Order: sequence, then C-alpha cells, then structure tokens
Amino acid sequence: MIGVLVGALITVLETLVPRLWPWVRSAMGLGFGWIGFLSNALALTIGAIFVWVWNKAPPKYQDAYSLPIASGLIAGDSLM
Repeated sequence: MIGVLVGALITVLETLVPRLWPWVRSAMGLGFGWIGFLSNALALTIGAIFVWVWNKAPPKYQDAYSLPIASGLIAGDSLM
C-alpha cells in the first residue's frame, strides 16, 4: 500500500509541479528497486553510472555507444 501511495504522489508531482521534474525520481524505477533482486538493481545502477560518465565524451561517441554498452552490462548480469 505504501508503494502505491508513493508512486501516485510522484506521478502527481510530475504533473502538477513541472518545475520540480528534474528532482522527482521515476515511480517505475523506485518500484523496481523495491521488488527486484539486488543483483539486477545493481546492474542497472552500474549501467546508469557508466552512461552518466560516458556522456562527458564527445557527442559522436555518446550517440553510438552509450546505449549498447549500458544494455550489454545489464544483459550480461542477467545471463550470469
């Protein structure tokens, strides 16, 4: 029940107060963190951090490699 309330609150905040959008986290991401396994959540976190660091690279390399590399890290963890 708490998860439903938190998810609804996040959705309402995103809709009613758009200026807060950069600081409001994704309801789906939060829910996955609550029900997913630690290894999957950790793989997603590592992939997201890698892409965040990778976005410091020139735009040519960002567009070509960021999504495949992060997806490969996540899929590789799922296979193990």
